[in-house]
Amino acid sequence: MRLYVEAGKEAYRLIHSASPGSQPSKWLQNVLAAFTKFDSSSGEDTLFMENEVETLSKRELEVLVCISEGCTNQQIAERLVVSLNTVKKHTSNIYSKLGVRSRTQAIAAGREKGFIP
Repeated sequence: MRLYVEAGKEAYRLIHSASPGSQPSKWLQNVLAAFTKFDSSSGEDTLFMENEVETLSKRELEVLVCISEGCTNQQIAERLVVSLNTVKKHTSNIYSKLGVRSRTQAIAAGREKGFIP
């Protein structure tokens, strides 16, 4: 769903028009629910996800996927070709953004928000 929301207002309009005059499918309802109103306070056509304060960067998502696969920090560093300290920093950022304190909680929150399967 994140992919659709990040695509912006054009994706919203396209998805919204996918089932004119009929009840949208459950999948379509879920996608549309990920969108909220346009941000009129800033005067921009910005879409954002409901209940999401911050999104994860591409690299943080990669680290989260590795965490969900059970990789150690060292294994993540080797897989992503970064230093161990970089992995630790990304992990710390993930915990902060998801409001969690452990790998298990990060995996659960990541799944709940649709960041990982």
